Amino acid sequence: EGCPDSPLWLRHPNICSMIGCPDTARNKRSTEGCAEVELVINMAIKFCLHNIFSGSVSFTRAEIENCGKQLDTTIVDTEDDFEMIDENGDGVLTVEEWKQFEGC
Repeated sequence: EGCPDSPLWLRHPNICSMIGCPDTARNKRSTEGCAEVELVINMAIKFCLHNIFSGSVSFTRAEIENCGKQLDTTIVDTEDDFEMIDENGDGVLTVEEWKQFEGC
């Protein structure tokens, strides 16, 4: 069954056993909003190369692109999107920046 209330790519039968389904009841933003963001972040942390930058989990643009290929999905659409999310412009996308951008 996977995560039945999630986008199609998250409905793989083993996905919840690997990373857990999002708790959509606590995400007031929207089912597809914070729940999907949390799920993608958790998948990226568990399965993709990342860094610990200033005490926070973070990803470079190249790591985000490679992670998307590895997970067979688009994580951040374009370089412009990455730069918009990268609030301080240091070329490193932290989980905190990502969540703040998404309103989570």
